[in-house]
Amino acid sequence: MSYLKRNLRFYLKNNYNVLLCGKHGVGKTTIVKELFEEEGLKWMYFSASTMDPWVDFIGVPKERTDERGSYLDLVLPKKIRDDNVDAIFFDEFNRGKSKVRNAVLEFIQFKEINGRKFKNLKVIWAAINPDDDEEQEYNVEKLDPAEKDRFHAQIEVPYRLDKEYFVGKYGSTKADAAIEWWNALPKEAKNLTSPRRVDYALEIYNLNGDVKDVLHPSANVSKFISALASGPVKNIINDLYDKGSDQEIAEFFKVPNNYSSSLDIVIKSDNFINKFIPLWPDEKIVSVMAVNRKVFDFVINKYLEIEKFKDILDSITSSDSNKKLSARIRKAIGVGGNINFNDFIKTVKNSNLSNTHHRRKYFEFIKKYIKKIAESAYAEQRECALNTSCHKLIDIANSSHYNSIKIYYPDIFSLINYCFFTIRKNGFVVSDALKKDAEELMQKHPIAKTKVAV
Repeated sequence: MSYLKRNLRFYLKNNYNVLLCGKHGVGKTTIVKELFEEEGLKWMYFSASTMDPWVDFIGVPKERTDERGSYLDLVLPKKIRDDNVDAIFFDEFNRGKSKVRNAVLEFIQFKEINGRKFKNLKVIWAAINPDDDEEQEYNVEKLDPAEKDRFHAQIEVPYRLDKEYFVGKYGSTKADAAIEWWNALPKEAKNLTSPRRVDYALEIYNLNGDVKDVLHPSANVSKFISALASGPVKNIINDLYDKGSDQEIAEFFKVPNNYSSSLDIVIKSDNFINKFIPLWPDEKIVSVMAVNRKVFDFVINKYLEIEKFKDILDSITSSDSNKKLSARIRKAIGVGGNINFNDFIKTVKNSNLSNTHHRRKYFEFIKKYIKKIAESAYAEQRECALNTSCHKLIDIANSSHYNSIKIYYPDIFSLINYCFFTIRKNGFVVSDALKKDAEELMQKHPIAKTKVAV
């Protein structure tokens, strides 16, 4: 919480009172103590739930005598009497009784008691638990507006693990593993597993103690132990990406805990998606495709290259067990239920080029899938698909008015050249009919002379 400490340092430097509010175990007291010690302050700590304002700072009445007789005077604590304090911290402030809070109102606002000014006292800070938390009920009193108003700054401390603190105490590997584990906990388990409890668990783990005695059962204690033993999942994923064999990767993702804990990491990285998803179990691929657009698009774009993806998509569209996903697949592919070359070729051959809208539609269709088909494993069908697509692209160019071609002609002629190049590169035959069509196109459109390499 370096940002919090930075803000607190500012308020300390400028002598402002601060009220910290946050759930249990988030380090409110710790950060105040650390800051006061770092600044070399003379300071006093009070737990408001147990303090007595008379004994602790107002003073205890004591009988005294002088030449006029007996009277009562207040005997103050030594530090208060000597005005030898720079800062005071009231912990658990809203657990204190109302008489305690009322007694310190003057003290907090004016830094004086019964009119006596404390010249060396710079700040009075306090910490409280929320009195209106919907998820947890704290045994606290609600501060009234006058009490809160004594504090210049009122800061909400977030309920999360402080990475800087945990790394400093346990090292980055264990800290990152613990934080990753805690962040993945359900909300209810997090509420039962405060950052302070995680701190206790790490301390006891380092001493070879049983952390099951520390953490609530709902917090998946075995996963916590496993995470500390193997390190953060992100480190494991990076190692698998750099050095893992296909078999090692497949075995890793077969384990439900491994899959679930690494899912968010994998789908955020294009490199991880390319490397890992083809090695996932089929049912995991299907389940993530149904809810994640990025993974869905990856499978659709790669189905002609990866036989496993083709089988998965064929299974979904033929069984129609997931009608919504099946419909999305059919729409994305642009052809019928079972996905194959024949469907692609049939769609291209039967395309309607009667108007600009249709020509654009089928140009985009060919543009979307031709490279996937050209890079696929089915050599005998690729040749037919490439020749058919090239013919259709030339038909689109020939059927278009010059002004409409002018808008997107670089793509058309670039794609025609791609088809020619790929046909020749693979040792396929450029048909005489295709050569003739291309030559006629160049005669009709001067633009094509510099674009089509027959």
